[in-house]
Parts: sequence; C-alpha cells; structure tokens
Amino acid sequence: MLSTPVISDDQIKDFEQNGYLILRQAFDADEMRLIEIWTQEMTALPEETGKHWVFHERSLKGDGADLISRIENIAPFHAGFEELSTVLKHPVGQLLGEEATLFKEKINFKMSGGDGFKPHQDSQAGWDAYADFFISALVSIDDATVENGCLQLVAGHHQRGLFKSWRPLSEDDMAGVPEDMATTAYTRYVLDCGMRGDVLDLMAALVPCVVGYAEIGRALDEDPATRRAGNAYARWIAMYASDDYLRVARDAVDQLDRLAERLGGAGRFATLSRVFTQATRLEVAFWDMGWAAGEG
Repeated sequence: MLSTPVISDDQIKDFEQNGYLILRQAFDADEMRLIEIWTQEMTALPEETGKHWVFHERSLKGDGADLISRIENIAPFHAGFEELSTVLKHPVGQLLGEEATLFKEKINFKMSGGDGFKPHQDSQAGWDAYADFFISALVSIDDATVENGCLQLVAGHHQRGLFKSWRPLSEDDMAGVPEDMATTAYTRYVLDCGMRGDVLDLMAALVPCVVGYAEIGRALDEDPATRRAGNAYARWIAMYASDDYLRVARDAVDQLDRLAERLGGAGRFATLSRVFTQATRLEVAFWDMGWAAGEG
C-alpha cells in the first residue's frame, strides 16, 4: 500500500505563486522501489491490441536501436499503477481546490540515445477541449539532473494562461458538410488495404498521410513567406510542425519498419511499394482538393 502525500498550506501558496510544486520524499524508499518494479513489469509486458499503448523511437546515436519512449493507458492493466493514480488524486485535489479526476497516465522513458522535449505546456495538445484546469504529477524513480535530461520548469509563466492550443472538429462542426471525392478515395483506399490485407498493408497506406502532414507542417512553419497574423491555419501549422507531432510521424515510420521486419520480407516489397505509391498519389489529390477550393 502506498502512502498518500499531503500538501501543507505553505506548499499550496508556493504552487499558486510559481505554477509548480516540488514535493521531495512524497514516497519513502520502499515505495519508490515498488514503483520502479511496477515500471519494469510494464516494460516487460507484451504489446497487445486493446491494452496499454507502447510508443517507440529510433535512437539518435545512429545505431538503429529501437527504444521505448513512453507507455500510456497503464492503470486499467496494472494494479500498482492504478493505486498510484488513486493516491495522487488527493494532493492534486488540494492544489486544484476540488476533487481531482485522472485524465491520462503514462510512463516516460529517457533512454540513452532518445530524443528530448522542447518547451511546451501539456495542455497545448488539445486538453482544454475537455476541462479548464489540469495538473501534471511527476514521480521520478531515477535521479533527475541536468546531465541526464531533467524536467526544467519556468516559475510564474502559468499566469500567462494557455499559449496556444488545437481543437479537433466535433461531430456538430462537421454536420452537413459533404465529403469530397478526394477524401472518399483516400480514406476508402486505406480501409480497403486493411480489410483485404493485414496490418502491414494498412500501415503502408497510412504512413504517407501521417508523414505528409509532418513534412508540410514543418515546411510551412520554416518558410519565411508563411503569413502568421490572421492566418486561419496558424494553429494547424503549429500543431503539425510541433516536436510532439514529429515524434508521432517518426513513431509511424518506426512501426512500419518493425512490421515489415516481422511480416514482410523481400517477397512483399513490390506489393507494399505499390500500396505506398498509390496511397501517396491519393494523398496528393487530397491536398489538391483544398488548393482547388481556394482557387475557386
């Protein structure tokens, strides 16, 4: 059983002033060892559809090593992390001034050769579409130092509010909007690849879209001719040019590589190349659809 951390009134005042609170020794040494064991258990679990989500990244050392970058959706499948999520609700509720509810939970890994994170606010990833206030609780099972890539915090910047956010369109937003033929062609092609083939065929058809958004978003973000003020697509560009989305794109490519190693082989290369090429053509037509609408 984990103990429940309790925050003092002075610590709450520090949090309100700085926007963060460092609570040292919230758990004792035995509890920290237990949390570390739980982490090792989650790492050792096989990746199964419908359970916890394991995200990978390719090592930046150039050795081609496959690294685990994070594991999400863990509390429903591990009693220890379910308990940890429960006991953290009390101190988080103290800081919120109301009962806390778990929004998401994950294990972040900082493997040798892994990528880092640029300055950001967690809520920027569209979280504000679900609630007004979020508090991230971090439990470090390893020493956090400048040398090994610790989390750096900026005091007082929470007073500036949410810097920028993206919000996906809702069903109400899309109600009555007709689907263009280019959209129909690409999305149905992806579905067809998945239905008549396997997960490798599906990923070969999806990757041109996932990577294309990253390439276009970054190109627009870096182009000095891109208009910023009054641009209706400014949030779109910011999201798809973000380091978070670039990691999504890299993860998709890495997943395609892993699936090809496991399910592919030389015998499937020609077929998969045709799938990828056709999906890329249909994705180009998808972009041309928007261009043609703007021209009209």
